[in-house]
Amino acid sequence: MEKNNTPQNRFSSVSYGGYRIEYPTLEEVNGFERDLSWDERFEVLHQGYKRGCYIEQCYSIRELATRVAERNPYDPTGGVRFLEGEELVEWIRDVVGDRDLATTIEKIYASGESMAVIVDTVPVVLMARMNQYSEVLEEADVD
Repeated sequence: MEKNNTPQNRFSSVSYGGYRIEYPTLEEVNGFERDLSWDERFEVLHQGYKRGCYIEQCYSIRELATRVAERNPYDPTGGVRFLEGEELVEWIRDVVGDRDLATTIEKIYASGESMAVIVDTVPVVLMARMNQYSEVLEEADVD
């Protein structure tokens, strides 16, 4: 019997900061990572160090994860400082289609933590999910 060693079979889920996320299938990742249209984009307010606040247009979940992760928690003058939880969860669930990620982000907002803690936690979970996507895609390329 051949051992199937895809990420989905090696791990049924992965825990990041106490939040467990099931591995997606290849078909799901391909759907989640598609480029979105102007009407489907997500906007985040980015606080620039010298240029002030400006809106970042995100046309994919990976682009959002990258933009949000740019925030340095030790530098209070830059990066994304606020994320509207309800809008973010709805966008991830309804536009991107990643219900597991949306549910996990919803739990972060429901935790009762301050916005500073939430804005520090969400990027970790987003980037962890992007790593899962990458693992699934890499495994598919090997097969």
